[in-house]
Amino acid sequence: MAPQPPLLTMSGITKSFPGVRALDGVDLEVQAGEVHCLLGQNGAGKSTLIKVLAGAHQPDGGEITWRGEPVTLGSPIAAMRLGIATIYQELDLIEGLSVAENVFLGHEPTSAGFVVRGSAARTATAELLKRLGHSEIDPSRLVGDLSAAQQQIVSMARALSHEVRLI
Repeated sequence: MAPQPPLLTMSGITKSFPGVRALDGVDLEVQAGEVHCLLGQNGAGKSTLIKVLAGAHQPDGGEITWRGEPVTLGSPIAAMRLGIATIYQELDLIEGLSVAENVFLGHEPTSAGFVVRGSAARTATAELLKRLGHSEIDPSRLVGDLSAAQQQIVSMARALSHEVRLI
């Protein structure tokens, strides 16, 4: 059996902004199941690299391959459709909505083409939270009532609700 290609390969990625070269030939390879950490001083290019991977910035040069195939990540939606989710430090949750509503916002569960409200989203959210080891978070609770750490878990559940392969 042939070995699986890396989930993600970024080769020779470059990105410049007026007056600064933020990325200068960056390489990154991620196998399925691996955990990586980007470390560096402010201005080292960590956020820029993640934004390139997320489709928020377009690289000036280099190549990105996803599961062995070259890809262009033209937008965050394109990255998400491939299976790449990004969770930013500044969370994009809506405090006045429930945990379940936030998790499935924009891709609500449907049945026969109709949005299913209530129990289906709550049940699916409870499963995602359990998978993350946080079944104590109530899917019906307002996000604004949660601690910052719990809100971060909700963001992770939201990413997983898209069935992504890389966060």
